Amino acid sequence: MIKDIPSTVKCSITGVEHRVAHGETNKKELDLYLNDIYKRTENESVNIALDCEGYVLGLKDNSLGLIMIAECFTPNLFEVSRSEKISINLKPGFLIKTPISEDTKILLSKVLWHGNVTVITFDFTHSIAAMNEAGIKVNRSEERR
Repeated sequence: MIKDIPSTVKCSITGVEHRVAHGETNKKELDLYLNDIYKRTENESVNIALDCEGYVLGLKDNSLGLIMIAECFTPNLFEVSRSEKISINLKPGFLIKTPISEDTKILLSKVLWHGNVTVITFDFTHSIAAMNEAGIKVNRSEERR
């Protein structure tokens, strides 16, 4: 176990606490979290906030260092009129330090690839390249619904 990595991190902006998964630390909780999202996508839409960090992210082999994932907004986010105020509604999620086990990669890919999942991100060009290189699939809009 790496002693310098906390088991949770509290976001200083939203106040939401996220678990940190690395190696076996919080792995079971991460897998349960991903399974829960996947099961719910059979009957509902889920919005996922996703970001990645790394060294020369997406431009260098094995550059993916961290995946940050959490549910956000409401399922009907894209049906809300422009005049309505919306909340980010960030829910507790995970900071996932790489490397990631194969079974967790498969589960994460199933969630991010599902047609009822909307991935929300702001700077994803290098992140998606790094995730693909690491064996994690992310939903492509032309294959949705």
